[in-house]
Amino acid sequence: MISQNGLPDQARRDQGSFGPPTRKEERDTRGDRGVKKNDSWPILGLGADRRGGWTCQPNRGDRAAESCSGPLSSIGDAKKMKIDRPTAVLALALAVAAAPAEAELTTEHLSSDGELLAILPEVSFVCEGRIGDRGGTATFELDIGSSTSAPSETAQHAWTSGFEEPFEVAYHPATGIVTFALGAAMLTYAPDLPLTDLFLRTRATLSGTSARLFDLSLNGETVNDASAADGDAAGIDILRVRGADLARGFALTGKAVFEWTGTAPTQSRLAFQIQAGEAQATTGTEPISWGGVKTLFR
Repeated sequence: MISQNGLPDQARRDQGSFGPPTRKEERDTRGDRGVKKNDSWPILGLGADRRGGWTCQPNRGDRAAESCSGPLSSIGDAKKMKIDRPTAVLALALAVAAAPAEAELTTEHLSSDGELLAILPEVSFVCEGRIGDRGGTATFELDIGSSTSAPSETAQHAWTSGFEEPFEVAYHPATGIVTFALGAAMLTYAPDLPLTDLFLRTRATLSGTSARLFDLSLNGETVNDASAADGDAAGIDILRVRGADLARGFALTGKAVFEWTGTAPTQSRLAFQIQAGEAQATTGTEPISWGGVKTLFR
């Protein structure tokens, strides 16, 4: 438990009183080599720096603490600053607790497949859901791999118009495996390219059809956006999600829904892709290859 002065209650109790001891209050130094009897750690103050770390700050009139300045990030720093071990351990523990949180998630919508290919020329992995033949044996509805044209694994799924299907895409850095779960299927793939950004693409090419990825959460944080394509409008929507350190592992959850009226579409005329890779900085529109377009639209 942290008290109002920023120190754990246990540490304050260990001092023998609920006020900081003075230099005259001696402490037991058994087992603490190189620490003088009166070199007690409360002579130093601890304060937060602008980067969210901790600095040691000398109390006024305390000559022994005059060398204490700057950020404290390791026991080595503590030795250079002439800080004894109890202070260093406490300060480092506080630094871990005060470490800055992961950057806030941001989103943007790309205007076309050409813009996506310019930003993400190489895909680390892509997970796809497509209308296929709705669970028949002629083709598949779910896949994962380095591209949708040559997936590593596929699975069947019988889509129902308007039914919201929960899904999860997760990267496990300990194993290097990406998992894609939807319905009864669990697909896996081991990417070999860096991960920096996520892109969620929905596509609906026929009138009266639509595809949506919504109710999204990345590492437990709500993504206040969605990817939704309408066959009566542009027919494509690409959502870019930034701010998470994907290489350290992530879990993206959400819901996918296909809707149509009349005869159901087939193949990839109604589909979504969730892909990741190392995004490239771009300036203006860059040319794209026909091969890249065919991969997206096969």
